[in-house]
Amino acid sequence: MRHALLVVLAISSAGCTSLAPTPPQAVNYRCDGGRIFSVTEASSGDAAIIDISGMRFALQGEPTGGPGQRYSCGILTLWRDGATARVEMEGSGLYDNCRRQEHPADAALSTVGAPGPARGLADRAGRAAQRSEP
Repeated sequence: MRHALLVVLAISSAGCTSLAPTPPQAVNYRCDGGRIFSVTEASSGDAAIIDISGMRFALQGEPTGGPGQRYSCGILTLWRDGATARVEMEGSGLYDNCRRQEHPADAALSTVGAPGPARGLADRAGRAAQRSEP
């Protein structure tokens, strides 16, 4: 008990403090044509949530065989490498040449009136989900 108290005192006097884990923060991207989306990566790095065209998809990490990260839910795939990203729907590039935005104001994520294939994305996602049903 005395040893534990000494460790706590030593840590406190060294200026160390215990902090609660920081929740994951969304990363905003702006792509060709002004299209925008955000990604929140799980702390473990093996999953992510993408908010795109007014929809939200849960994605699982997949091996890439190279640099960067790939997340997918079977219908939608997110590729990230450094500050760049690309989003594909069933193999078609929907959001190309995307760049991470350092300030939230740079990529306001309101999808009301935002350019992009929101309707087409929703229709394709619905058709793909219907095909996967028994």
